[in-house]
Amino acid sequence: MGNIQSGVSGLSANEIGDLTVRYTAGTVAIYAFPILPLLILWGISLRSTHRKGDPARGAFAWIKTLFPLYILSLLLYTIGRAMYLFAVHNPNVVPGRTKPILKALDFLTLTARYLEDIADILLLVALIELGSGFLISLYNGPSKRAKLARYATFALGLAFFMITSAYFALSAEYWYRYHGWWAAVQPDGSSAPPYNTGPPHSNPQVGLLGNAFNVLLWVAVLPIVGYAAYVVHKTKHAPHLGQSAILFLVATLLDFFRLTVGMVTSALYELRERSITRPLSLTYITQPTLNTVPWFVLLVLLFVIGIRKNKGLWSSARLDEISQAEARRLEAAEVKAEKPSWKEKFKKPTKKEWQVDIVQSLATPEY
Repeated sequence: MGNIQSGVSGLSANEIGDLTVRYTAGTVAIYAFPILPLLILWGISLRSTHRKGDPARGAFAWIKTLFPLYILSLLLYTIGRAMYLFAVHNPNVVPGRTKPILKALDFLTLTARYLEDIADILLLVALIELGSGFLISLYNGPSKRAKLARYATFALGLAFFMITSAYFALSAEYWYRYHGWWAAVQPDGSSAPPYNTGPPHSNPQVGLLGNAFNVLLWVAVLPIVGYAAYVVHKTKHAPHLGQSAILFLVATLLDFFRLTVGMVTSALYELRERSITRPLSLTYITQPTLNTVPWFVLLVLLFVIGIRKNKGLWSSARLDEISQAEARRLEAAEVKAEKPSWKEKFKKPTKKEWQVDIVQSLATPEY
């Protein structure tokens, strides 16, 4: 596959080929296993509606949108790896006929990366909206800070979309030129035109855009984790919100974890001046697992938050319970505030207060 740099030292070409076959089969399984469960969860979530007044209606609208994007991304990754396995490691395929298959593979993988990036952007917006939904439910209304955070998130999401779109367009151009050159290469190794281009990962501009998106997204998730911790702190005494807020925090931590893994991988094998070859196990097994499994689990957690008890966290009945519980808490606080302290109980009344008490006593029916 053109956009993978990996290798194994100390093994023969046949051993490396056999090892790559096994690793690629594992990669296909990793990308394929979440597709059906996520399709089922997405179908169930489409049946659950959130009314116009529900605080987190916008958050779950974004979540319902990112579900099919990520599912399609997984599907394209799976098809691409399966094509790679079929084209390169099938002895019945003529070597000269693998070029169109590998060309389709590279464009499929690029499109899958683009869809996953868009799903990342939508997830960023959904997490902010979900955190605001918790606070709106707690305080029975939006705050100015929530509105400012929403506008800032939309602006940040637009900037991320422009970066990943530029990465997609530039990578597509380089793949097109690269495969145009490769198509002219003869079976004996000679080529008609001179070699004047390479795959996208060999171009510094393409790598800069891809790494910039990953780094900025990782930086943007950091305050969201802090925001989720703040939501957990505020809702710890609120019924029906505390447990869901913990799930919300776990989802943000999973998102931060998988982005951190991508950051560490880029720092070790891509951002250094001297390129270091990736191990096959990292390229085919470890990195896909540490990216796909957290994605899958956090989507399940977001689904659970929105669909709990078949009525949804934000249904009118649940909101009425939360409002009543909050009203009882405030009433208890007011009663506690009205109780006189021991100093007030034993305080000697002033002359004016003594006269007022005498007048009030004379005004009672007993006198």
